[in-house]
Amino acid sequence: YTPRHQANVGWGLEADSWSVSLSGNFVGRMRELPDQGSYVEGQFTPSYTTWGLAGHYQPSEQWDLLLAVENMFDKQVIVSRRPFGARPNQPLTVKAGVNFTF
Repeated sequence: YTPRHQANVGWGLEADSWSVSLSGNFVGRMRELPDQGSYVEGQFTPSYTTWGLAGHYQPSEQWDLLLAVENMFDKQVIVSRRPFGARPNQPLTVKAGVNFTF
């Protein structure tokens, strides 16, 4: 029950006090039952691509600010139906953080 094709790609820019990165994740269609040959309708999960964006800013030596957006276009698909029913992928998620060093 693993997809034949998967890929992850990322790009980023970095300077002394900040950084930003963009990542893409592709997961190919996946069979839900052991089989070979053509895919039977209703017995596989579709392929999908999600994108993420992350940023970091350090305004001073003590402060560090972070922001990340995962699945930024809120692509919703069923990623598996086994073993306990349909499960979706991660929805749009925003994470923020602050670090302070004494």
